[in-house]
Amino acid sequence: MLAFIFVFMLYFKAYEKSAELPWLVFVHGAGGSGLIWSRQITFFREHFNLLIPDLRDHGNSKGMPEPEEPYNFDLIAKDVLQLLDHLKIRKAHFCGVSMGCMVVRKIVSIRNGIADSIVFSGAIYKMSFKLHLLTVIGRQLARVISFRNFYNLYSRIILPKKNHQTSRKLFVRESMKMTQDEFDKWLHMVKDLRSLLSKFFKKEIEAPCMLIMGSEDHLFLKPALEYSNKSEHTSFELIENCGHVCNIEKAEAFNEISLRFLQRKDS
Repeated sequence: MLAFIFVFMLYFKAYEKSAELPWLVFVHGAGGSGLIWSRQITFFREHFNLLIPDLRDHGNSKGMPEPEEPYNFDLIAKDVLQLLDHLKIRKAHFCGVSMGCMVVRKIVSIRNGIADSIVFSGAIYKMSFKLHLLTVIGRQLARVISFRNFYNLYSRIILPKKNHQTSRKLFVRESMKMTQDEFDKWLHMVKDLRSLLSKFFKKEIEAPCMLIMGSEDHLFLKPALEYSNKSEHTSFELIENCGHVCNIEKAEAFNEISLRFLQRKDS
């Protein structure tokens, strides 16, 4: 295992077992960190070399210089690409969860051919009325309450059921590592979410994709099903009695589905 902190680069953990094995890059969502993949490490490191970064202003990726370019999904994706270039990883499998799926989408749009295949979990595909309403209210609410209270509230909206409790607690715990300024930067990116989602929904990824959703993901399941039904390159798996964060709540099922897809004969 290798773990480094770079002043000008993302903090990451890398588990390299063999130069002969392909790389699998895990990308967490907004407010999270690489720790959300803790239930995947032991399972997947037997089959892949693993790279698990903390995205800019999340987890241990602190102290990076202020960017000259706009703070948006392009910037976040370029951070990951810079890390891949540093480690001389030219191609990899990718696995994203929630907003991390948006980052992966940006990575493959910036550098065509970098992804051997992609696993999306709890993916965001469309700005539904419910999501739009929550986004608008959230941006206004964040002006009058602390971001810690904001995350506590929104985690209960996204993960409302008792069986979502473990995911909810981990999400809130990791979000507490952010500062108010860091939170504000990420919240500001939400204003571009509608146009970006519209663009991504219309443009299909050429790499093979597996879309894994929980049956209780009340915000994001329907658009994900709609996308998978029209996509030639996207497979779909539904995990029953599971919320938004499948890799935590139903880790065993998530791991088996993902591995079966990543090791398919045409990979």
